[in-house]
Amino acid sequence: MPLVAWVVLAPLYLLFVGEISAHEAMLAALCGGVAAGWFTALRHVGSPRFRFQRAMLGAAGRAVGQLPGAAAAVAAAIVRGRCGYVAEQHFLHGRDTEPADASRRAAVLLAVSLAPDRFALRLPEHEDRLVLHTMQAPKAGKSPKTGKSPDPRWPT
Repeated sequence: MPLVAWVVLAPLYLLFVGEISAHEAMLAALCGGVAAGWFTALRHVGSPRFRFQRAMLGAAGRAVGQLPGAAAAVAAAIVRGRCGYVAEQHFLHGRDTEPADASRRAAVLLAVSLAPDRFALRLPEHEDRLVLHTMQAPKAGKSPKTGKSPDPRWPT
């Protein structure tokens, strides 16, 4: 892993600097090495707080797949002069001390916020709900709650 960190971070330094010279290449190698060493030290000192789950890829894939339709809906709402609504969605929060639940919450917040027609406003602690800003109007006579999703661990 430290080698991967160095291979990614050293060229990133050069990209941010904006030029390639002997001095900058040496500094990129040095900064990449320091970052890789820091990465290694943190892995030895701290315990892992996140755990990868295959369902994360599904949630991100669904969010990316919804992008074209969501972008069109936002464009239509902007043309009509709408500003959006606050809605709540049922979401199983999980345990705060469980790494798998922490990584799932992070992946859900990212996936929900990828689409241009909604954004996660809050994920209240110890509550099984997710507060969203959405461009979808509530149905006539209904409150702006999106209700329960088919899988409350992975809302869409």
